[in-house]
Amino acid sequence: MRGGFFWRALLTGSLRVLVRTRRQSAVISALVAAGVPLWNVIRTPEGFSATFPAERRRVFYATLHRFPARARVVRRAGLLRWLGRLPRRPALLAGVLVAALLVANFTARVYVVDVPGASTRLEERVLQAASDAGVRPGARRSGIDAAAVEREILAAVPGLSWVGVNVYGGLVLIRVHELIPPIARRYAPRLVAARAGTVRSVAVYAGQAVVAPGDTVRRGQELIVGAVVVPPGRYARGDTPAVEVAAGTVLAAVTLNVRETVPLRQHYEILTGRWRSRTWIRVGNWSVTSGLGPVPFADYATVTRSQRLVWRGVRLPAYQVTVVYNEAIIKARRLSLTEAREMAEARGLIKLSRAFRPGARVIKERIGVTTAKGAVTVDIEAVVEENIAEAKRPAGGGT
Repeated sequence: MRGGFFWRALLTGSLRVLVRTRRQSAVISALVAAGVPLWNVIRTPEGFSATFPAERRRVFYATLHRFPARARVVRRAGLLRWLGRLPRRPALLAGVLVAALLVANFTARVYVVDVPGASTRLEERVLQAASDAGVRPGARRSGIDAAAVEREILAAVPGLSWVGVNVYGGLVLIRVHELIPPIARRYAPRLVAARAGTVRSVAVYAGQAVVAPGDTVRRGQELIVGAVVVPPGRYARGDTPAVEVAAGTVLAAVTLNVRETVPLRQHYEILTGRWRSRTWIRVGNWSVTSGLGPVPFADYATVTRSQRLVWRGVRLPAYQVTVVYNEAIIKARRLSLTEAREMAEARGLIKLSRAFRPGARVIKERIGVTTAKGAVTVDIEAVVEENIAEAKRPAGGGT
């Protein structure tokens, strides 16, 4: 069967016939030789059934009369035949027209704009520039001039060497390459103090130190200023930018204080094993909720999970949020002074350890305990040696 016959049959119509004959092979061969394309041929003990274009009806019956055979039409199909019935069914006609308009409107708009491979900060800036250029969810695809959008993004977002905008149906992918060389992204132009403290040692890998051992520094104070470096290599737009690079470590003695209070009367939860969950899709401030209504438990503990939706490797601007409600029974008990002090001390040490910067070392520690108003309070003061140097990047720069 030729493909042209099949597509014409979809438009002009086709007939499904049941042929009763004992000479199935001879009849099928004669019909094909006469130019009647057949498809979906199914042989039966009494004959066969097949579909052929309605426009070949005369040839079909003329050929069939040469054999001891009878044919019966079991189904008629075709776009023109279906459209011909619509005037007799106004509700169906109206539904078809509305559906066609909705499909046309749906397929003509943009629903997802993504910047694959970009950091969160750079993605936000590129998406804002694209939105200003008219590329945003809900925009019409026909109004997007990719070349013009690329030029506007290049002008609005400094530090880009190339922008590519591609439209795939309702998806717009914006790919960007940065002009800033890798050495400028890895190092900052200056290092500042993350915390106040007393400097114990300074090691400079790039740049110039502006503090010395024994100096007392405040938070945000400059520690190492960068040296001007011209990275080797070729860059887009024909220029080789000079950058400031600062690297090093500044170890300082930092004092940390933590206070933790534990009431003598404690309430704790016992989970019963019963639970319910609620899931919803969140897009900005809009959400669709599914699952239970009001939580059917008087007391419960919750666990929340949020996952960004991904479609064919593209991060969608939507999240699936699931909250699990675990039924709990609340009970109370009274702690002894020793138990309360140990609990407060353990919680305080955990809180203190979370405040340490990487590689911190405790030099001195002091723990004080007070009891008042049915509670035990523990004050922990620790002096730690840690690297307080952190990168300070220019406002609006870097990714």
